[in-house]
Amino acid sequence: MPVPYDQRRRQRQKLAEELPPDLQKWIALRHVETVAKFPPEAQQRLIKATNTGVRVPAAIRFLKENPEATVEEIVKAAGKRRQTENKVIQASTELNHLTLLADLLQTCFPDMPRTTANAMAESELLSEVLGIVSAQQTCFESQHAQSDFVVVVLCGLALATIEHLNQTIPKRTIYRHAIQQSGVAWHF
Repeated sequence: MPVPYDQRRRQRQKLAEELPPDLQKWIALRHVETVAKFPPEAQQRLIKATNTGVRVPAAIRFLKENPEATVEEIVKAAGKRRQTENKVIQASTELNHLTLLADLLQTCFPDMPRTTANAMAESELLSEVLGIVSAQQTCFESQHAQSDFVVVVLCGLALATIEHLNQTIPKRTIYRHAIQQSGVAWHF
């Protein structure tokens, strides 16, 4: 029989309180059980590694597989994973997000040529919108997006955004006309 979430959370919080104070601030509850099983010497090496700025989950995984690893080995392993993965993923992700924004521009402005949409997606004018597209995609692609809690929070965010736009759009005639002439069907 599975342990209820609240009970498991309380158990993990109690375990977290038993960790060295320097580890408590770095370790997410989901990793507490693993880190609590490390011998005190390994926990001290993990503290030193986390203070160098490594990705904590990667450091924990490496230390779990290599319990006698030195601080330098932990930093090197956790740092290498992050650097190698991030460069490839970041380039691919950025291109994907630019493509999504260009697609959105063509949806909003159906007569816009693709080359113009691509150029606009990369422009400074739309840099904040690109940031929103990136954050949204990152969220949707995350395993956390499968959580009912996250979905409810995303719905709340969408409703708050719609409410803000509903208050902003009527105040400026130019906004209303621009939306009416665009490919956006504003039903809110």
